[in-house]
Amino acid sequence: MNFLIQGKFYNPETTLKFTKKNLYKFNYYNKFINPISKNSDLNDDIGWSCTIKSFQMMLSIMLTKIMRKNNSHIINHIYKENGELSIHNFIKNLNKKNIKEGNYLGSYLISSIYSDIIQKNYNFFKFKIYKTIDNIIDIKQLNLNSGNLLLFSTKLGIDKLNKKYKELISNCFHSPYFLGFIGGVGKSSYYFYGYDVYNNYLLYLNPHFITDYN
Repeated sequence: MNFLIQGKFYNPETTLKFTKKNLYKFNYYNKFINPISKNSDLNDDIGWSCTIKSFQMMLSIMLTKIMRKNNSHIINHIYKENGELSIHNFIKNLNKKNIKEGNYLGSYLISSIYSDIIQKNYNFFKFKIYKTIDNIIDIKQLNLNSGNLLLFSTKLGIDKLNKKYKELISNCFHSPYFLGFIGGVGKSSYYFYGYDVYNNYLLYLNPHFITDYN
């Protein structure tokens, strides 16, 4: 999958149409039918789940590629409260690690939990997540007969993006297998899914909007 935009005749409206047609955007939700977990009366995920939402957006792309499911299936897996990749099931697995919901969570912890969930349901999802904190993944660990999602956790600058990494990021989007990256500043997380070469812009989905759960 390649979200690389080239050429000086870049049209924002065309990109917006493409985004709405090919991507799934998950954002903060208010008024869940049931509380987030049995240990809490929280019925929303506002203010602390943006990284989880960013992961859900990336996972939806993987579901599209591997499972070739239609819209309703992907929505059920992620958006519905009883979905395997829903925030309710995520919190259930988070609590098993004696970690309480309602606080901002780091990307490595989130990737670990989703990795466990997908591993338990491998016969259904047909792919595995491999994660690393040292940017090294042993290729011998991979099952080349199934889908593999490789996650590399790194920091490109101390308190802001170091400009020397701009070319590295641009090169990543030239790969048809690159699914983008999750990142941000402080406690704000976004899903960066594309790159506009001519204008030198990164394209991203922003989960920091509140919608009533329907």
